[in-house]
Amino acid sequence: MTHLDDDDYNSFETRLAEAKYIRKKAEEDAQLLANRIALLQAEERKAMKKVDETKTKAKEIRDIKVRNLMQIRERDLVIH
Repeated sequence: MTHLDDDDYNSFETRLAEAKYIRKKAEEDAQLLANRIALLQAEERKAMKKVDETKTKAKEIRDIKVRNLMQIRERDLVIH
Protein backbone atom coordinates (compact mmCIF):
# COMPACT_ATOMS: atom_id res chain seq x y z
CA MET A 1 0.00 0.00 0.00
CA THR A 2 1.29 3.44 -0.91
CA HIS A 3 1.58 6.00 1.82
CA LEU A 4 0.45 9.54 0.99
CA ASP A 5 2.34 12.42 2.51
CA ASP A 6 0.45 15.53 3.65
CA ASP A 7 0.97 17.40 0.36
CA ASP A 8 -0.33 14.47 -1.68
CA TYR A 9 -3.32 14.08 0.63
CA ASN A 10 -4.14 17.79 0.52
CA SER A 11 -3.81 17.77 -3.26
CA PHE A 12 -6.10 14.73 -3.44
CA GLU A 13 -8.68 16.42 -1.17
CA THR A 14 -8.53 19.59 -3.26
CA ARG A 15 -9.05 17.66 -6.50
CA LEU A 16 -11.88 15.68 -4.93
CA ALA A 17 -13.58 18.87 -3.70
CA GLU A 18 -13.18 20.42 -7.16
CA ALA A 19 -14.64 17.33 -8.80
CA LYS A 20 -17.62 17.39 -6.44
CA TYR A 21 -18.17 21.09 -7.15
CA ILE A 22 -17.94 20.56 -10.90
CA ARG A 23 -20.38 17.64 -10.74
CA LYS A 24 -22.83 19.62 -8.60
CA LYS A 25 -22.58 22.60 -10.95
CA ALA A 26 -23.17 20.34 -13.97
CA GLU A 27 -26.24 18.83 -12.30
CA GLU A 28 -27.60 22.31 -11.50
CA ASP A 29 -26.95 23.45 -15.08
CA ALA A 30 -28.70 20.35 -16.41
CA GLN A 31 -31.72 21.06 -14.19
CA LEU A 32 -31.82 24.69 -15.32
CA LEU A 33 -31.72 23.58 -18.94
CA ALA A 34 -34.48 21.02 -18.33
CA ASN A 35 -36.61 23.73 -16.72
CA ARG A 36 -35.96 26.10 -19.62
CA ILE A 37 -36.86 23.42 -22.16
CA ALA A 38 -40.10 22.69 -20.30
CA LEU A 39 -40.93 26.40 -20.26
CA LEU A 40 -40.22 26.76 -23.98
CA GLN A 41 -42.36 23.70 -24.73
CA ALA A 42 -45.23 25.16 -22.70
CA GLU A 43 -44.87 28.47 -24.57
CA GLU A 44 -44.86 26.59 -27.88
CA ARG A 45 -48.07 24.77 -26.93
CA LYS A 46 -49.71 28.09 -26.04
CA ALA A 47 -48.56 29.65 -29.31
CA MET A 48 -49.84 26.69 -31.34
CA LYS A 49 -53.17 26.90 -29.53
CA LYS A 50 -53.42 30.58 -30.48
CA VAL A 51 -52.53 29.75 -34.09
CA ASP A 52 -55.25 27.11 -34.19
CA GLU A 53 -57.76 29.50 -32.62
CA THR A 54 -56.84 32.17 -35.18
CA LYS A 55 -57.22 29.72 -38.06
CA THR A 56 -60.61 28.65 -36.74
CA LYS A 57 -61.74 32.26 -36.36
CA ALA A 58 -60.48 33.13 -39.87
CA LYS A 59 -62.45 30.18 -41.30
CA GLU A 60 -65.58 31.31 -39.45
CA ILE A 61 -65.17 34.83 -40.86
CA ARG A 62 -64.65 33.47 -44.39
CA ASP A 63 -67.74 31.28 -44.04
CA ILE A 64 -69.80 34.24 -42.85
CA LYS A 65 -68.57 36.37 -45.77
CA VAL A 66 -69.43 33.63 -48.26
CA ARG A 67 -72.87 33.18 -46.70
CA ASN A 68 -73.51 36.93 -46.75
CA LEU A 69 -72.36 37.16 -50.36
CA MET A 70 -74.67 34.32 -51.35
CA GLN A 71 -77.60 36.01 -49.59
CA ILE A 72 -76.87 39.26 -51.43
CA ARG A 73 -76.74 37.40 -54.77
CA GLU A 74 -80.01 35.62 -54.00
CA ARG A 75 -81.69 38.96 -53.21
CA ASP A 76 -80.31 40.45 -56.40
CA LEU A 77 -81.71 37.50 -58.39
CA VAL A 78 -85.12 37.88 -56.77
CA ILE A 79 -85.19 41.60 -57.38
CA HIS A 80 -84.11 41.37 -61.03
